[in-house]
Amino acid sequence: MKVMIRREMVLLYRVEGEKEKQVRELLERNRIAVKVLTEEMLGQTLGWCISEAGYEESGVPYEGKAMEREALILSGISGKRLDQLLRDLKALPAGNIELKAVVTPHNKSWKVGDLFAELEKEHHLMGKVTQLRVWVRNWEPKLAGYQGEGAQPLVEALRQAKELLKKGQDITPEACDRVLEQIREAEKAWNKKSEG
Repeated sequence: MKVMIRREMVLLYRVEGEKEKQVRELLERNRIAVKVLTEEMLGQTLGWCISEAGYEESGVPYEGKAMEREALILSGISGKRLDQLLRDLKALPAGNIELKAVVTPHNKSWKVGDLFAELEKEHHLMGKVTQLRVWVRNWEPKLAGYQGEGAQPLVEALRQAKELLKKGQDITPEACDRVLEQIREAEKAWNKKSEG
C-alpha cells in the first residue's frame, strides 16, 4: 500500500512587515512551507501555487480586480494541527489576518484571484450577518413583551432578523440588506416617536 504524504504549505498574500515576520517565524517553528503570492499569480490555480502534480502554469493574466487586503491560504494542514495553527495565528502580536482559506479538492482548480473574490464576498456577507446579530442581541431584551405605541415596526424588524439568521448558510447579502433597511426605518420611526 502506497502512503501519500501531504506537503503542508501556507500561501501569503499582501502580508508584509512585522506581521509577515511573525507569521514566517510561527510557520518555521511548525515546519510549514511558506510561499508568497503576488498579483502576477492571481491567474494561477491553487493547485499550481501549491506545486501539486497535474497543475500547469496558466500563462494567462488574471482579468479581475486585484484584492487589496491581506490573505492567507492553508494547504495540507488539517485536524487539531490546523485548529492550533489558526489559534496561534490569531494570537500574533502584529494582529490577525482576517481573510483565510483552506485548499480543498473542490477549489484546487480555482484561480487564486477567483478565490480571493469569493473570500471578499463571504467577508462582506459576514459583516452584515454580524450587524444583524448585534442588533437582535441589543433589541430583543428591550422589546420582549413591549406593547407600547410605535414598537410594532421594531418588533417586526426583530422577527425578520431572527428568521433570516435561522437560515444559516442560505443567507444572501440582498436579504441582509432588506432586513437592515427595515431595521433602519423602524429605528427612525421609533426615535421620532420618542422625541415627540
